Amino acid sequence: MQLTFGDVYLENHAGIAAFDALSGSETFGADIAAHGDVVMENHSFVLGDVVAGGDVFMSNNSEIGGDLYLAGELVQQHSSSVDGIVHALDLPPEPCECGYDLDAVMAWRSENNDNFKLQQDPCLKRFFDGGSLVVDCSGGGCCCSSRAHGAPGRCPVILPAGAYYLEGFEVRGNAVVELAEGAEVELYVKDRLVVERNARLQPDPARADDLLIVFGADTDAGGQLVLRNNSDLAMMLYAPRARLALPNHVYLYGAIVVRELHGGNHGRLFTDTTVCSDPPALTCNR
Repeated sequence: MQLTFGDVYLENHAGIAAFDALSGSETFGADIAAHGDVVMENHSFVLGDVVAGGDVFMSNNSEIGGDLYLAGELVQQHSSSVDGIVHALDLPPEPCECGYDLDAVMAWRSENNDNFKLQQDPCLKRFFDGGSLVVDCSGGGCCCSSRAHGAPGRCPVILPAGAYYLEGFEVRGNAVVELAEGAEVELYVKDRLVVERNARLQPDPARADDLLIVFGADTDAGGQLVLRNNSDLAMMLYAPRARLALPNHVYLYGAIVVRELHGGNHGRLFTDTTVCSDPPALTCNR
C-alpha cells in the first residue's frame, strides 16, 4: 500500500512498515512517496521502497529496507543503509491531487450527511454537541455498550454506518470508538481532529479500510490534527493540507495522505501486507 506525503521526517526509532494481521507483527511491504525531502535519523526505518522528489538524508543507523528512487541527492552517515537499489529520477514528481476538490467536497458534505444518526442515537447524542463529536472518558462514564474493551469498564462507543460532517472530532482519556459490525464510516472533519491520552479509534487493523477520515483544515492556519500519547488508530486519512506528527508510541494502521509527516519516539505507521513490484507512483492514473 502506498503512503503519500510532502516531506517526511523520521527519528528516534520511528518506523513505517506493513502489518501482518495473522502474525501480529510488522513486515516488509510499506512503500512511501514524498514529493519533497526525506530525513531519517536515530534508528528510524522504512520496510519498503521510498520515492523522494527532493533529497534524502540518513544518519545514525536509519534504514530503507527496499529500493530508493530520488530526484535529489542522497546523504548517508553513521551506518545508515539502503538495502535495495538506488535509482536516480530524471525529473522530480509533481504532487497528485487527481482532481479531488477538497473545499467543494467539504461544502457538499456539510449539507448532505447522516448527522441525524448522531443526534438520535441514545449513546452518541451525549457526545455530539455544537457540530462536534467529543468522546472524552478521562472522568469515566463513557460506557454505552456491554462489550468490555481491555481494562474492566472500558467500553466502546459505536459509530453506525454513514457519512458524517463534523466541526471537530476528539477521542481522549482512555476512550474507545469503534465501528458497528460490518459498517463503513466516512468522517468529514472541518478543522479539529484529536486522538490522545491512551485513546483508541477503530483499533482493528483488519478494518482500516472501513473508516475514511477527510480532514479539511490547514494546520498552518489554525487547524488541529493531533495524534499522540499511546493511542492506536486504524483508518484511511486524507489530509493534504496538514502536518502530522506520530510521537510517543502512536500506532496508526492504514494509509494516509498528508503534507508533512514527522514520526518520532517509537511511533509507527503500518500499512497492509500488499507488496508492489513497481515503485509507488507519484502521478495520477488517468
